[in-house]
Amino acid sequence: MKYLHAARTSCIIIFLLILGCANDNKTGTSINQVSLAITDTVLKIPIDSLTFSQSRCSFYFPSKNGSHFLAYLNGRFNEIHFYSLDSEKIAFKVKVGVDGPNGIGSQIRGFWVRDLDSIYVTPKARKILFVLNRKGEVIDKIDYNDYDFKGDSNNKLNKMMSFYSIPNIPLIILNNSLFISMPPAGNWNEISQEELSNIDLTFQIRTDQNSIDNLNSNYPLSAYKKNNFEFSRIYGNKAFVYSFNADHNIYVSNNHKEYKVYLAKSQYFDSFESYPRNGSSEEYFKLRVTNPAYLRILYDPYRNVYYRIAYPGYEVQKKDNIRELMKYIPRFSIIILDSNFSKIGELMMPMNTFDLSDIFVNEVGLFISENHIKNPDFDPDFLSFRVLSFIKNEN
Repeated sequence: MKYLHAARTSCIIIFLLILGCANDNKTGTSINQVSLAITDTVLKIPIDSLTFSQSRCSFYFPSKNGSHFLAYLNGRFNEIHFYSLDSEKIAFKVKVGVDGPNGIGSQIRGFWVRDLDSIYVTPKARKILFVLNRKGEVIDKIDYNDYDFKGDSNNKLNKMMSFYSIPNIPLIILNNSLFISMPPAGNWNEISQEELSNIDLTFQIRTDQNSIDNLNSNYPLSAYKKNNFEFSRIYGNKAFVYSFNADHNIYVSNNHKEYKVYLAKSQYFDSFESYPRNGSSEEYFKLRVTNPAYLRILYDPYRNVYYRIAYPGYEVQKKDNIRELMKYIPRFSIIILDSNFSKIGELMMPMNTFDLSDIFVNEVGLFISENHIKNPDFDPDFLSFRVLSFIKNEN
């Protein structure tokens, strides 16, 4: 396993942050001093000229036979590529049709790999989940628009956008239940506070009953106040964790009935500007660049910690391309939370070096794409990932 061997033999650390000691709020015990390091270990996978070097939808997948893959959406050709992390090259491609018996009727906007012959695909603007095998053949279809709705009203589902399984809000599968999250449809500027309080974040699809339930998951008041409904949601350590872009808190529940709120604030910013409800597109785009935000949360099951990605905002200069800055954010930090959601450190990443479109965790460490277009080492012929190592130091 090349990438694992490289990580074990890596000895040069180009950046090191000592996170220091923290106290466990519940037990009062001292947490070991830890370090988060950007190592000299790089995973480089060659790609062909028809593959874009930034996916914006990729997932790590360890197969049952012990192989390790990076599943990578090549959206321009409606393909999901499986790159072997063991051989560091393409293993196979799943070509997804648009028409015919194996067509999904649209462009892929997300996916989730349950196993190599059970790949869930979420198409653009359709409330359907397609299940494909590695040959690209449709072996099942879940049209949740037609499922019996057991919530208060089927109108709730009709008011939501289609679900896309992307890194921020991936499909979650627990036994016979699928958990999907999606934002409301329509003009967000016209949603009242009362309406927002009744909008569900997550729905539960019961495939064994052909039914769908709305869950007790709603937007916090901060979303309405800042007019920012974007969020990320994961499942880790038997809990659903919600992180809203304009909220220093995270919201945790293991049953969608009771929630615990934890402060997970970045040290690099204190407040957020509200998005104007009747502003121009130019104002909105510029504010997306200048305004701080929490962009993503990840769970690391190998070290039993959480990573919250924080964007401190960027002061736009006249020469800057706003749309490029939106797509390739110049800088971000990584907040580290322990298993009790206590903050144990935060690492600010180097400027214009890493691309958040592709980031994943495995037993080696935290892998972050180096394919930022302003990175002087950027090479469009490779998928390049730098390894960050989480280290517990002995007292």
